[in-house]
Amino acid sequence: MTMQICGGIIPSFHLPRTKPFDFGSIFPAVNEDTVKNLAVCSALRAEMQLALEGQNNVAAQAAIEQYLPALLSVMRGIESCPKDTHSVLKPVSFHWTSSFARSKKDPFYTLYTIRFEVAMTMSALALASANQAAATLDAVTAPNQYEDAAKQALPKIKEAASVFNFIAEHILPLKESLPYDRPPEVLPGMHAAMSCLYRATGQQVASKQAALKSMSPALLSKLYMAAAKLMRESDERLKGLTNDYKDLQPPLKTWAGAGHLFLLAVSLRYLGIDTWNAQKHGAGLGMARAAKMNSDKAVSEGILQGASRSLAARVDEESSSLDRMLESWEKDNKHVYFENVKKPETLPEGKTVTAADCPDFTPPAAPFEISFEAPASV
Repeated sequence: MTMQICGGIIPSFHLPRTKPFDFGSIFPAVNEDTVKNLAVCSALRAEMQLALEGQNNVAAQAAIEQYLPALLSVMRGIESCPKDTHSVLKPVSFHWTSSFARSKKDPFYTLYTIRFEVAMTMSALALASANQAAATLDAVTAPNQYEDAAKQALPKIKEAASVFNFIAEHILPLKESLPYDRPPEVLPGMHAAMSCLYRATGQQVASKQAALKSMSPALLSKLYMAAAKLMRESDERLKGLTNDYKDLQPPLKTWAGAGHLFLLAVSLRYLGIDTWNAQKHGAGLGMARAAKMNSDKAVSEGILQGASRSLAARVDEESSSLDRMLESWEKDNKHVYFENVKKPETLPEGKTVTAADCPDFTPPAAPFEISFEAPASV
């Protein structure tokens, strides 16, 4: 299953899946508490695996929130164990599918470090949260429903952005050599790009809220410009993955690339309205033409390729509105105002609204300590 855009704004991804793993296999523990705690961690992981298999975002988030504190306890125990214990610890191997990579014959990737498990688990947490926001926004059928839906969705979107940023800055890079066949989730740049993508999503939601409240065109232009800049940053970070970029699923690359052009077009349309209303008809018409150029470019670069119904409707609505505005303005300027049409010399500065700010993610406290000690020599 590939990424889809829900509510015309927010991406929704298939949750990753994993194979079973028994934490008791890591160490021939003789400490009773360690044996018990590793068993607890294994049981919580099995519950998470079942929830991920079912692709139930609410259940998956709940299961991950139960499992993650125990997993972090194990990670800290492994990474802080005495050097004389390292030779006793058994190798680990975790198997996960990717939510961001192209489909392949064997969907599972295998890596051999506890931080791979943490990165994948936290990535699944972020996606489960964001997918719930996507479902909420996709259920909106009338403008008067949007405000309540946005209030429910924004915290989930911000959580996803914060978790992805935490993975990029605090969990990765892995300390093992990465194989050629690897999921993009092992790359810090992938999670940094996803953080930008969801920050852009939050900015779009807040911008649409402002539009439905009939805020000024000047403000709306700045709000959408900030979303466009965040989307462009996400696109640049994805392309910075170089060889790994080609292995990403096409809808993700298209949304980040063509999406920022579409948002730029929306911003320029509102700026054109503000400029036209200020009796600067030539400059306003120039803004509208620039908006049309970016809107057409977004379509030519594939924003509608495999688009969800909600995204197709959004692009069509924006394009139709822009065409009507251009037709009217071109006629008025030709017969009434006679002003030279000017290309926009500068773009509006983006204004990031508080609703789209993302606080730092705070990982859960470890519920217990795992103590790996080398067995006493006889």
